[in-house]
Amino acid sequence: MPDLAHQIISGYGYSLGHDHFIASSGQPTSIVEPAYPLLVTASYLLFGECFLPVRLLQAVFGAATCAFIYVIGRRAINEATGRVAASLSAVYPLFVMYTRPLLTEIISCFVLAVCVWQIYRLVERPSAWNFFLGGVLV
Repeated sequence: MPDLAHQIISGYGYSLGHDHFIASSGQPTSIVEPAYPLLVTASYLLFGECFLPVRLLQAVFGAATCAFIYVIGRRAINEATGRVAASLSAVYPLFVMYTRPLLTEIISCFVLAVCVWQIYRLVERPSAWNFFLGGVLV
């Protein structure tokens, strides 16, 4: 992801700066969904090419994911289930470990949790707006 951010900042667009087994250097790529590299690019533009702000943002997304897991567990089963699920996700070693490297996994988990939460909202209160949000999130 840092490579894509460097390419975007350098004016080469959404392309890799090196050959990859499914993408050529300097050619537009779809190897990674655009949201995360754009987030890293924005961080680099605001704070310089430093990993710490991105890691802190990933930690915030991880914590927000735990909050959504609590809400989903509470809605799906009960309050205790929500608490246990959120607590386990907060201390799950791989979940904690993935906040350090610049990878899409933490953001993907967050988006997935928001999608599941939105599906519960859609089932509870069907409306055009909830259908629209569900479509945007998926």
